[in-house]
Amino acid sequence: MSIKIKIEHFLETFPSRFVNIFTNNKFVLSLFTLVALLISIIFVDIFILPKTTINDSVVEIKKLLEHSRETNTYKTIGYKCKTSKGYVFYITRIDFRTKQTNEVELEHTLLLHNVIALKSNNKDYSDKLFSNTIDELKYFYLFILTSLIVNIIIIYFNIFIKRNSLWNLIGFNFLLIVIWLVIENSLKFQTPLFKF
Repeated sequence: MSIKIKIEHFLETFPSRFVNIFTNNKFVLSLFTLVALLISIIFVDIFILPKTTINDSVVEIKKLLEHSRETNTYKTIGYKCKTSKGYVFYITRIDFRTKQTNEVELEHTLLLHNVIALKSNNKDYSDKLFSNTIDELKYFYLFILTSLIVNIIIIYFNIFIKRNSLWNLIGFNFLLIVIWLVIENSLKFQTPLFKF
């Protein structure tokens, strides 16, 4: 069989293979369960589990620059700080950087070690942290989790599932997941999923 015939055969059968993958309830069920588990771990870590407070010192500070197309220059939008114990946090403004000692008090989550509060020299910098925008996602996390759990139950027990209904469930949940990933990516700075 020549390569041309193999390619033509693949292109003819690809749409049906693609549809079969996503209409396979086990695949969709495992994918939704995996995403629901990931989101629930992040949600529980940020909003339910207790937080840990430690004393640490900042050992490295890097500027976060954003390119402006109009003026073709870079402006400082924040700072990436690394501590001696390996914690990384992103902050919009730093006043403690010019001091001789960079001692800070960090409050972080238990599982993902996401820094959620910062104090230095009895000044609270928590509102300057980029990670504090995560609180605004609490209800979105709950909405995605509820939607995924309801759809997992519907698919698992084959409740009202027709082919069109399954595609609607898959499309809606993938849309929610894509919106969640875009929000996480737009926050960029120290969200649980996109630490860098």
